[in-house]
Amino acid sequence: MKAYDNRGFQKKDLSQKLNFGRSDITREFIDKMTDPYVSPLIADPELLVGLPRAYIMTAGYDIIRDDEIMYATRLRQAGVPTHLINNKTSFHTALMFSEGPFSLNIARQTVSDIVSFLHDHV
Repeated sequence: MKAYDNRGFQKKDLSQKLNFGRSDITREFIDKMTDPYVSPLIADPELLVGLPRAYIMTAGYDIIRDDEIMYATRLRQAGVPTHLINNKTSFHTALMFSEGPFSLNIARQTVSDIVSFLHDHV
């Protein structure tokens, strides 16, 4: 059935046809994203027990900051020695600016902290 506007012109169907492809992709995606090796934050607690010492650095302006803090908490609850640094004035990719013409003090300090941790614990 054709539709016409108030001037008598035929209206064009501008609706988008949606094709979401494979219907089984959701199950595969969920299986992969809930794998503890992909998403350790949601791992069963017993899988965290016995993991090696952890160094977790967060940035105040990072969308996943709270996830990192929660993961550090879960590791500590599992008895894993965990060193958590929260750089409140940093951002997600700040380490890219540890040297060069656009270097940032927070990035240089973060690299120094990581090197010190490795020196003390490895």
